[in-house]
Amino acid sequence: MDANDEDFDLADELEDRQEMSSFDQTPRMFLRKKVLDELIVETVIFSKMDIEQPCEDDKCLAEFILKDARRLFAIAYSAGIQSQVLHKAMRCFKNSRFNDTKLPITAMTKKAIKREQDHYYNRFASQMSAQEAEENKARLWTEAYNSVNHALIVSEGSVKEESQRIWNTKRITDFQGKQEPYLAAMLSDKEASHDLFGKTLPFVGETFSKSEGSNGVITRYTVLEDHMKATEKPVSLLKFSMS
Repeated sequence: MDANDEDFDLADELEDRQEMSSFDQTPRMFLRKKVLDELIVETVIFSKMDIEQPCEDDKCLAEFILKDARRLFAIAYSAGIQSQVLHKAMRCFKNSRFNDTKLPITAMTKKAIKREQDHYYNRFASQMSAQEAEENKARLWTEAYNSVNHALIVSEGSVKEESQRIWNTKRITDFQGKQEPYLAAMLSDKEASHDLFGKTLPFVGETFSKSEGSNGVITRYTVLEDHMKATEKPVSLLKFSMS
């Protein structure tokens, strides 16, 4: 379905157009870069952020998303961050220079976030009398949460009122849980090695598999063309499994 169609549903399209990596060690669902580029276009960006008449700043934000943050936008939207909250979140990403290259974010559980918040709260409160700490309890809890070392909290900056916060623990957990399909690696035939930690391998099928003496089984996979950088031809990678 085209992104400009009247019945277009971005959430459904982001889920329905995922496919399974054929890498047999870690088969995972992923969304192709080509499909993401088709779905996340300027009109969709404005629509999902509830922008009817974009100003110059909105156009600059859309340009940032299209160039550097399509995956962030898709993950946030899939995690239920929509409308004006999505608009605010993407502005924060742009202002903090947080883009797709920062993915995947390091996951933290709600308990881990709360534990770090408790640590900062106790540190801030210890610099006051017990009465002062009690009188400023709400502010100290907010400042303590602001201090938690999580990429999404850091990207938002200092929040003064909890009601205005984008990245509460629920939204953080939802975002973390939606990352994987958008982490298919971008590869290059001009690089000797790649950091593939936490990323899905965009393999679409085995082209051949056979035994090679003491080297075990050699399997050749074809990489999706839109996941190759700086190349003019389809490329295959080799995976060795020692017997």
